[in-house]
Formats: sequence, structure tokens, C-alpha cells
Amino acid sequence: MRHSAEPGARLARPLKFAPLLWAWLWRRPGRTVLAFVAVMLAFTLYGLALGEAEGFARAAAARHVNIGQGFLLGAMAVSAIGFGLILFLTANATAQGVRLRLGEFGTLKAIGFPHRLILALVMTEAALPCLAGAVAGLVAAPLLFAILKAALPPLAVFPALVYTPAMLAVAAALAVFIGGASGLLPALRVTRLDVAAALAGGLRATTSPRRDGGDAPRQSAAGVTAAPPAAEGGTRRIIKTDMHPLRQIAVVTRVGLSTLPLRLKGAVVIVVGVGVMVFVLLYILSIGEGIRLLMPKSGDPSIVLIHPENDRWLDRGGLAPTASQVVASGPGIAQGKDGAPLMEAEVSLGINLIKRNNGKTGSTGILGVGSRWAQIRPSFHLLSGRMPRPGTRELLAGDLARRKFVGLDEGRILAKASLSAFDAKIGTYAHHVVPQWRIVGTFSTGDLLDGYLIGSASALKAAVNQATDDVVRVRLISPSSFDVFRRAVIKRLPPGLIVERETDYYAGMWRRIADTSPAFTIAYILAGLIGIGMIAGTMHTMQSALEERAREIAILRALGFDGLAVAASVILEAMLLAGAGAILGAAIVWLWMNGFLYNAAGSVYIVRVNLRLLLVGSLWGLAVAFGGSLTIAIKAARQTPIEALREV
Repeated sequence: MRHSAEPGARLARPLKFAPLLWAWLWRRPGRTVLAFVAVMLAFTLYGLALGEAEGFARAAAARHVNIGQGFLLGAMAVSAIGFGLILFLTANATAQGVRLRLGEFGTLKAIGFPHRLILALVMTEAALPCLAGAVAGLVAAPLLFAILKAALPPLAVFPALVYTPAMLAVAAALAVFIGGASGLLPALRVTRLDVAAALAGGLRATTSPRRDGGDAPRQSAAGVTAAPPAAEGGTRRIIKTDMHPLRQIAVVTRVGLSTLPLRLKGAVVIVVGVGVMVFVLLYILSIGEGIRLLMPKSGDPSIVLIHPENDRWLDRGGLAPTASQVVASGPGIAQGKDGAPLMEAEVSLGINLIKRNNGKTGSTGILGVGSRWAQIRPSFHLLSGRMPRPGTRELLAGDLARRKFVGLDEGRILAKASLSAFDAKIGTYAHHVVPQWRIVGTFSTGDLLDGYLIGSASALKAAVNQATDDVVRVRLISPSSFDVFRRAVIKRLPPGLIVERETDYYAGMWRRIADTSPAFTIAYILAGLIGIGMIAGTMHTMQSALEERAREIAILRALGFDGLAVAASVILEAMLLAGAGAILGAAIVWLWMNGFLYNAAGSVYIVRVNLRLLLVGSLWGLAVAFGGSLTIAIKAARQTPIEALREV
């Protein structure tokens, strides 16, 4: 036994580690490149999320503002999404690579290659693309963010990315962990392989298919006709089939789907990856969908707003006192029960309250109105209690605001209210803590104002030391009176004022939110980055599936099935898996978010996950699956039956 081991030991000594590693990395460069791209995208997400969180924290500290831990936790969650996907991808890639190299590892073990070197070889092959991808991703993140800030105006307000030594150290540790974790189990599996079994597996993988004798044509039950041998080289011609192309696609797809349990890990990668991508996208878009659906319901075409041109949120004051006098004499104004015109000067403030669901502070709007407000807005319904009395610290809570925030039930007293009002002297919003506000009732309008509070205009102006009003609200006899009214008053109003329908104002508010809010831009950026990573993962998974199905595909091609049928089955399989992932991600968002009361943009909205969003998520997932499987499908379509047989 000692004599027989010495030749193997002598062969193993000159066998270098580096050439084996280099040969494997470039023998199948597609796998190496896909692993590199996937890891690079994960660390690009890492750099964008944590780098921007650190940038925000430093900017807030410079302004002595506490942004809390929510932003950092969100950034960590985004990073975790990327790393979870990458760990799936790299583990699947490494395991598939090991399965394809059983013969090689059997040979190495037969010539005396020690287990520790085989273990190191497999783990190094998994770790190198991860380390290179981590470096590339961290370098790409600030460059990508600079490009996005220059191209997308909503991102211009964001600070630059900031990397700390701790973040870089954690990134290096994560890269090593991902590479090591994805390579460890396959490497341990290799070290436990029996040499004879590994060699037999390798030989079977490279043996040519067996040929049966006989040259006579045969007719199968499926309409497949065998042709006589070709004249050149004795190679058989392709067997022709009369099966319809669509039926060929159905048969090949059914055969492929029947083997999915044997390729479960790759299928899970696609389903989970697409599900996460759709979840991230729909999570943010569902919030915007609630706002988008609510805005058209807000406002009344018979109500007109008069406000300063530069005050697009109706909360900056500066409305001249003479404006109300000019408006009151305009034509077409509806009259109240007492014969006076239905118009009021209002003030709009912000108020900070505690959310019911998490105990954190949120902000919503508070309107200061007069005694005619309920007559101006017919959609107003008093659900309980009474209207606030003029000049008193009494508030009426909208139904959505009452359900979202603590302490807004009728009869409750707010020990102190933190009100925010725009201060023209300092050019920003100032906070005023005012004690003892009583909730005297609840109301509903069926629109945006359900998330607001209503109080006395005079009391609110006194609480924040504001002398001017923010907006004049007028009710016309009918919507058709608007043009006549506007032409009559616009000439006599001070310059810099806008006269517009209330419905036009709220439509413009939605456009401002959609155009200026970075949340929607970030949603598409994150979904795009995850989508690119999923394209790489889908390409790798479908390539692995084709390699594992080489025998069945060769048999189908030999039976006359067209290459286009195989290609179509590849795309269909990927899109079916992606569709399942999209449904999974959308279902989680729907179960978690649909109907949730979300506090944003100075009000409270009901989150909606509707058919439109489900279609957006599904189409996004299917597009990723199509892009990831297209290259592999083209390769399968171009492969001849003889080449397919050689793959076995």
C-alpha cells in the first residue's frame, strides 16, 4: 500500500494549486462573470443604502436634527435583501459547478490531491468573484449615485454617500462570508466522494451516446420517422416529426417542468428573487397608489381657491387682507342661509402626533376655518360632537386622522400640541408647542381632508403668532361660474395671486408629489438593481437547468423536436417561475399593506394594492425572466442534434 501511494504523492507535489484555479475560472467564464455581476450589484445596494444613511445622519447632525433609527434600519433591510439573493445565486452556482466536475475531482483524489487542497480550491473559486464583486460594487455605488442625482431632479436633495471604516470592514467580512458559505457545503461534499464513484460519474458524463444498429426506417406512434444513415461519415440524419410546433413546445415544456423537483434550488432562486424584487417595487408604489386614487376624489369643482403663486402647499401665509374684500364682490358666488357670500379666509398648519401602530411621531395638516366652512363644503359630514367654537382651542378630527393617531377621540384633551408654521423671517418652518387642545368631535369628507384636523382660524393664528391668512376658499353657484368669476376678480387682486378650481389644485398636488418625491424614483432604482441581479441569476439558473437536462434534450432533439421548441420551453419555464415569484411578492404586499393607514405628504392615506399594481409587478417579473432566459434560449435553439448528443 505504501508503494502504491508514493506515485500519487509524487504526482500531487508538482501539481500546482494556482493553475487549477485559473483553469476553472476561465473554463466556464460565463459562470464567473455572472457571479461577479450578481455580487457587484449586491454591494452596490449595500453602498447606496448604508452610504446614504450615513450621509443623512451627518447632514442631520450638522443641523442638530435627530432623524432617528428608522432610516438606518430601512437601509440595512435593503442591504439584507441584496445579500440574501446573492447568497442564493452563488451557492447555486458553486453547487452546480461541483456537480459538473465530479470526474475532475475524482482524478485529483486518485493522484493523491489532499482533501484540504480540494477544500481550499472549491472555496477559493467561490470567494474570488465575491471579493472582486464587493470591491467593484463599493466603487460603483458613489459613481452611480452621482449619475442618478444629475439625471433625476428628485434625488438632488440627497446628500453624497459616505463610507466609514466600519462599513468597509463589514463589507469585506460579508464578501468573505458569502464566498465561504456558498463554497463550504459543496467542498465538504467533494471531500466525502468515493474516488471510484467520482471517476465513474466523470466517465459517464463524457461518454458518447450509444448507437443502435439497423438502418430501416421506423414509424413511431407520435409520428416520428427515422431516416437512413447519411452518406458522409455514417452519421444518422435528423429524425423528422410531423408534430405541430406548438405541440412540440408543450411537450418539451412539460418534460422540463416534470424535472423541476430535481432542480429545486435553482427554481427557488428565481421564485424568491423575483418575489423580493416585486415586493420592494409594490411596497412603495402601493403607498403612492393610495395617494393617486385619493387626489381625484378631493376637491369640488364649484369651490375656488385664491392663494399666493409661490405657496403651492397652502401653508406659507402672505395673503393680503384686501384679497377677501375683492373676492367677496365677485360674481357667481353662492350665498349662505343668512344671505352672506359663502367664502372664508383660512390658515393651514402642521401638527405632530403619535401614531397608533408604532408609537412614533407623525405629522398631518390642521386647517383653521370659520363658521361657514361646513356650508362651503357639502361633502362635510359631522360624525360625532360639534364644530369648534371661534377663538377657542378646540379641534375636530378627521376620521382617518382619528384612526391613525393617538388621542384624537372625542372628549380627549391634547396636553400639548406641536404646531409647525412657515416663518417668512427665517425662510423655514418654526415649531410652536401650545398646551390644552380639546377634541370636540370627528368628521368625514370622503377625500384628502379626512386625514386632517380642523380648528378655529383665529385661535390657530394666535397660537403661532401668524398675522396673515394662507388661502381664501369660495363656493360658486355652479362650476360653470368659474370663468366669469375669475375674469372679474383677477384684475382687482394684488399681483402674485392664483385663482384656480379646488379640483385643479389637488390634481396639481399629485403631480408635484409624483414629480418631486424621491420615494417613487428610489423604488424603481432598487427594483432595477435587483432586477439586473435577477437577470444574471436567471441566466445562470437556466444555463444550469440546460446542463442538467442535457440527456433529455439530446433525446428529444434526436426524436426530431426542433431547437425552437427547446428554446421556447426555456423561456416559458423561466417566465412561469418568475410569474410565481411575482404572485408571491404581490400577495405579501397585499396581505401586509392593503388598507393600511399611511401617514405621508402631510395627511393620512389608505394604502391600495389593486389590479393595476399587480399587473405592474407581474410584467416587471416577466420582463426580468425573459431577459435572463433569452440568451440561454438562443443558445439552445442554435444547438444541432449532434451537438446536443455531445453534451451528454
